[in-house]
Amino acid sequence: MTREEYDNLWVKLKPWIQQDIDEYYELLIKYFIPLNPKIIVELGTASGGSFWGFCEASSDDVTIISIDQSHGGIADRIKARSPKAIIITGNTHDPKVKEDVSKLVDHIDFLFIDANHTYESVKKDYDLWEPLVKRRGGIIAFHDVTCNSAPGVMKLWEELKPLYKEYYVIDYTTEKEKHHGYGIGVLVKEN
Repeated sequence: MTREEYDNLWVKLKPWIQQDIDEYYELLIKYFIPLNPKIIVELGTASGGSFWGFCEASSDDVTIISIDQSHGGIADRIKARSPKAIIITGNTHDPKVKEDVSKLVDHIDFLFIDANHTYESVKKDYDLWEPLVKRRGGIIAFHDVTCNSAPGVMKLWEELKPLYKEYYVIDYTTEKEKHHGYGIGVLVKEN
């Protein structure tokens, strides 16, 4: 995906996406597209912008799953734009939801965690879903790892970094902007 193709996609995504344009671009270009994930799961879809972007940036043979407590009216919009999307309405902490996903896929190549941002919640998401992420080269990405208004995500991120040989922080925000919710953390599983 070239920057021009991405900018054209961004025009479509902007009304729905909550990530910073440059942070999301770097996530797609440096990590998502080179991985060429075949199985993608997003925990916490909100208005659906990042999920739609993952749909647009992935190959046609992908399985892409959105899990959110309440998709509201966006589920139909996502399905209309991306027929390959699988929408699951439920709690990301519910073992039954994980069981349902495990019936669809045997592993996850790319996991994007952006649901409830309290420490307890994001840790539950990580603890429950991390074992499904493929062991060599699988990616777990978190939104809001540098966001002052999401201290739970920041705390978990600091705890997880030492456990991974490869981790990256994508952050283009200024100190003044940090309260808006930015920063993407990327963990790459090695074994």
